[in-house]
Parts: sequence; C-alpha cells; structure tokens
Amino acid sequence: MQSFDVVIVGAGAAGLFCAGVAGQLGLKVLVLDHSEKVAEKSASRAVADATLACHQLMR
Repeated sequence: MQSFDVVIVGAGAAGLFCAGVAGQLGLKVLVLDHSEKVAEKSASRAVADATLACHQLMR
C-alpha cells in the first residue's frame, strides 16, 4: 500500500496548483478527481495549460 503526505480532492486549477506547491516542497502528493481530464472545467486555456504543467510535475 502506498502512502502520501497530501491527498487533494479535485484536479481543477486550485487543486493542481496546491499539488504543484506541495510537490515543490518535497511532499508526496495524490490528486483525485471524478473526471479523467485535467482541469476540465477551466474556462481559460492559459489556466488549463498551467494546471496541466502542475499535474505533470506530480508524475
């Protein structure tokens, strides 16, 4: 069984931003979301691109 320092529910802009910050601090992060797409509800392409970058950082 894996363990994580932080579990974030929601892969929207705020959730992925928080995951990115936590990852940069050296924490092991798990992001959960009901959707298969990252930042699916983001209205702005720039926000979606930034959150995708945070998501990729966590991999």
